[in-house]
Amino acid sequence: MKSVNYQFVLKSMCLTLAFSAGSMLFGAPKAYAFDCPISPAAVKNIEMPSIYIDKRGSIADPKKKAANDEARAPINKFLQDIQDVADEYYDNPTPDKLECGKNYLDSWAKARALLDGSVSGPGELVRFWATGAIGVAVLKLGLDEKTTPPAVRDWLQALGKNVNDYVIQRESKSNLYYWSGYSLGVMGLVLENKAYQDKSLEIFHESLLAIQPDGTLPIELRRGQRAAIYHAFAAQAIFGLAVLHNANFSELENGSFGKLVGLLKKTAANPRYLEEKVGVKQMRISKPSWLPIYDRLRAGDTSFSARRSRECIDALRLGGDICNWAALRQGKTTAKK
Repeated sequence: MKSVNYQFVLKSMCLTLAFSAGSMLFGAPKAYAFDCPISPAAVKNIEMPSIYIDKRGSIADPKKKAANDEARAPINKFLQDIQDVADEYYDNPTPDKLECGKNYLDSWAKARALLDGSVSGPGELVRFWATGAIGVAVLKLGLDEKTTPPAVRDWLQALGKNVNDYVIQRESKSNLYYWSGYSLGVMGLVLENKAYQDKSLEIFHESLLAIQPDGTLPIELRRGQRAAIYHAFAAQAIFGLAVLHNANFSELENGSFGKLVGLLKKTAANPRYLEEKVGVKQMRISKPSWLPIYDRLRAGDTSFSARRSRECIDALRLGGDICNWAALRQGKTTAKK
């Protein structure tokens, strides 16, 4: 049996206790570098089927929807990651978060993601939604002409042009027109392109004029059983345009947009009015998730809750945390209080 060196054991125990006490006093050792996500492989071909099997776009085919979701997954992953990084930076700016955001954008920019490949009709929609969401992240990161990596700048220019081309050729002024106007306005800010900003503002005004006295949108009434859903989807785009253009939310509430909001509240509780209007039983909707922020803005209360609270939701197509976005558009440096 080996003899035990008690003096060595005692010394080791003392060192362990001293280390533990130091950890309690000064904090346990930790990595201070920001945990930057790894971007998915760049997507160039945006080929995805329409999920609908009827002319009104009201009946979805489960298999087509699954294929559509699978094709969009890496794009959504990229958007969610860059939005998370941008919101983390906006909440608490540090050099490593900024570097992470720039490198993450650069990985897809250098590959010219979402460009130069084949794009289906539904793929065009995904591209302009993605463009707006990426643009908001760029703004939250505070990037400008000097700090944006050259490849990212070129990439954003090309994406912005694609959105502008889509808006020019768009004939039906439905929710998709509002959403493309939102993305165009965001890119107008990112690229300091006044023509893009002006066209986006024009689309915002058009969207308000399209709302009827009962709060309905004539084009969205054509969507059969999804009419309520598409009224809600259009309203989210119009809300995004209002935040983007720093609108007077009190005036919006007293005008046509307030009627649309009222319709959505009423429909969420009981869809009977829209069902009678459309002549088809409606798929149910809930109250808009952005409604608490809208209520704060129209009341003139911009003391937003800290990020990730119940009110400060993440909206992928709007560009992430809505509180941060609203605060940024009102010239605040942070949404936290």
